Amino acid sequence: MRATEFLELISNIYHLDHIQRTKLITTLDELPGEPEVYEVIDTAFAANRICPYCSHTEMFRHGLSNGLQRYRCKECKKTFNALTGTPLAHLRQKSKWLDYLNALNQSSTVRKAASNLNVHPNTILRWRHRL
Repeated sequence: MRATEFLELISNIYHLDHIQRTKLITTLDELPGEPEVYEVIDTAFAANRICPYCSHTEMFRHGLSNGLQRYRCKECKKTFNALTGTPLAHLRQKSKWLDYLNALNQSSTVRKAASNLNVHPNTILRWRHRL
């Protein structure tokens, strides 16, 4: 969303009635927990910052992609994020990963975990094989 659109959205909040504000708050509370997952990923990457392509340790920030910080290696000039070269690369629905790990710790079945997370059982199988 562009900054001007966001400011317009914020200014429209003041015109909402009580029921509309309650619905908005409920909707915002139900948003997936992606920032939590991104914090875990970034913390893990910060402990061992190396380029997955050339193992060089010097890099600089190179924007954001899908909520994850991208980096550019000073040696090989390739860009990457904290998940590049890991089993979690290219997996979607990051907001549900932590909930899946909790289900995995509780020894939930594939079908039960899929039902609880509102994903297809094949997605749970793919995650289980990657983790």
